[in-house]
This record gives sequence, C-alpha cells and structure tokens, in this order.
Amino acid sequence: MNRVFVVGLVLLAVASMAQELSRPAAIGVEPGGSWQRRDWHRCKSPAKLLVDDDRMIIQSDTAAVLYWQVPTLEETGMVFAEKNKWRRRCTMPGWRFWRSIKGRKSEDGLVPLAHYPLMAWDWHIDERGPQLKLEQPDKGYVVRLGVSVATADRKKVRELIYQWTHNPPRQPQGYIKKRTIVPGLFHLKSARLAVQSGSGKLGQWMEYERDLYADFKHFYPKDEPGNVVSIYVKVPTRTGREQAAVSLRDWQFRRRPGASAP
Repeated sequence: MNRVFVVGLVLLAVASMAQELSRPAAIGVEPGGSWQRRDWHRCKSPAKLLVDDDRMIIQSDTAAVLYWQVPTLEETGMVFAEKNKWRRRCTMPGWRFWRSIKGRKSEDGLVPLAHYPLMAWDWHIDERGPQLKLEQPDKGYVVRLGVSVATADRKKVRELIYQWTHNPPRQPQGYIKKRTIVPGLFHLKSARLAVQSGSGKLGQWMEYERDLYADFKHFYPKDEPGNVVSIYVKVPTRTGREQAAVSLRDWQFRRRPGASAP
C-alpha cells in the first residue's frame, strides 16, 4: 500500500479523534435563550415566560401557550428577526421556514442527534396549579416537552413528545399521531410518550434522562436521525380558574458516558 496513502489515513483518523474529543459532553438549553412564542391569541394571552437564575418558568391561566426554539451548539437558540410576521402574531412559521431548517447541516450549528443521543431535563409543576381531573387514558396532559428531529437525509422531520398526563396511559410504550403543521403542505408524525402521570409528584422537582436516539429508532425504525431542528414546551388549555406554573432546568443534550457517538 502506498506509504503516502497510509499516512493520510492516519492523519485523518487522528483529526477525527481530536474533533470527537473536542466536543463538549453536553449541550445545554439556555433558559434565557431565543425562545419563540405560540399562544393562539395573537400574543394577547396573559401567559408569561420568566427566567430565574438557572430555570425557566411558564406562568399561564386557562389559555394554552407554547414556547419553542431551534437549539444550537452555542446553547442560545437560533435568533430570528423581529420583522417576521409569525413572531409579531405569535404563530408558527410556514412550511418554507421548516424546509430550510431541516435542510441544514450540523456544520450550520445545529445539534446532531448522533453525537448527542441523550436528553436530560428537570421539571416542576406548581402544586397550586392545574387540578388533574379524571379523564380517559391518553386524554389530557399537564405539560408537554417536544423534540423535532430531521432525518439523516434531511427530507423529513420526526417528533418525539414527552408528557405529564392526567392518568396512567393506556399505551405505556407510547404511540404515534399525525399532526398537521401547514394544512395540505406539511404534516408531522409525532411519537407521544408519558414519562409521568397523576398528581402524586406535583410540587416536586422531577429528573429525567431519555435516550433520544433509542426512542427515535423505536418509533421510526426505517429512518436515521439527523439534527435536532426544534424543541418546545407546551402548557395546555384548562377549564376553571386554576393557574399553572411550569418550571424547567438543566435541559441538556448529552453524549453517552465513556462511549463514542453512534
């Protein structure tokens, strides 16, 4: 074998190893980062997003509210111009926006799921918040945390939703539901999984770590995951006069301890 070729392979392997070692062990989601709002009332809902040191707090009355961002390796979230109509109206961007985001490479600053296959977070639901009513299994939730992932070929987007439900789910292993983003143009398959249910843990900080890569392959076995293209927290519409206060902290995408990225 040509000696120059062998040397080239060795240098390439060394460079790849150095790049792997230079990656941080975790990519955090900054509580005060670039969060976008969706509130179904053209920004008139009284819901608030507050930042208190290392945590974000969503305060809401009876109206639903959703805060989302495009997470980045810089941990601040992708920044968008104020002039965007969807920002001024607290709606979601159109299909051209999402087509652009899913088409980006990890070199553009997005978080690659292959290198950061684990996701950890802590959340806390104010015990004076939403009263958990008896409903049908899989119907009704207190809070949802969503992660949208582009496929490796950058042609599709798949979603994983982790939720705190009112009652123990009928399908503990989760289920898939098709969600319309842009009618007639953009539909999203979302896998929904209850990681907590009932009222027993209200008022307590709950810690979680999920293997996003394994969850993705469980629900979408024919696809390979690419970059994380969005994350969100959603507090639903509630009846009555109760208020909700949902707090999150230590939201991170992590590498596997002591192992190379898959």
